[in-house]
Order: sequence, then C-alpha cells, then structure tokens
Amino acid sequence: GPLNLWPAIEARGEFRDGLTTERAAALTYAIASPDTFRQLLDRGLSLDESEEEVTRVLILALLAD
Repeated sequence: GPLNLWPAIEARGEFRDGLTTERAAALTYAIASPDTFRQLLDRGLSLDESEEEVTRVLILALLAD
C-alpha cells in the first residue's frame, strides 16, 4: 500500500513541504479509495479516466512543484 510506496519519495525530497509519509498515505487512502472510484464510474468516467484523474489529484496534492 501507500506506506510502502511513499518512503522512497519522501527520502528523495519530492513531497510538498511539511508532508510526511504517514500523512501522504492517509491522503492516498482517502483520495484513491474504492468509494472514490465507484463514484467516478457512477458519474460516467471510464476506469482509465478515473485512474488518470485520481493520479493527477494525488500528484497535485502530494508532490512538490
């Protein structure tokens, strides 16, 4: 899960200022939850579109400019 993914990104200093691995994991669980995908699919996005949008939101929310 995210707790396994994010430490390497934190170690490279790629998170936005002040963001920790634990906070990034919590945000990832919230943004990329099955409920989020279900809502997007219910609103007409394809699975590919949903994955692209969730990825875009995670990048904007978590990574430094």
